[in-house]
Amino acid sequence: MDQVNNELTDEHFSTLQVDETIRLMYQGLQKFAVGLEAIVLDQACYGGSFYHHFNEAEFQLKYVLCELQIAMLEKNISYNDITREIMKTEYRDLADKSTRYIRDWTIFRDYVKTLRYVRHAFQYFRNRAISSREVQNSVQDNN
Repeated sequence: MDQVNNELTDEHFSTLQVDETIRLMYQGLQKFAVGLEAIVLDQACYGGSFYHHFNEAEFQLKYVLCELQIAMLEKNISYNDITREIMKTEYRDLADKSTRYIRDWTIFRDYVKTLRYVRHAFQYFRNRAISSREVQNSVQDNN
């Protein structure tokens, strides 16, 4: 997902394999789940004014992760689960408000960029599948 910060092009997406992309997206989004969990906990503990928004974002991410996990099970794609241990304790419970805000903004900003990438990748895969079916139908019609 190195392409997240760059322009998303069909040329880039054409190099991706569906199964590997699903696996990498799942593992990458699991990392954001760890970060969003820390944000939601801090919002609850410190009376953050965006608690409900971050809580909803975390819930929606869980939904996306479930969809990706189902896809991997259906396609028999192996994967490794990411655990909370990827975020060191020193970054989880930050006493300084400014440091928390910077951590939270960085996590959320990168999460939104990654969701944009995920959306574009799946749109590309969908369009490619539709195009492939149209070509197959055209060939069948000509025979």
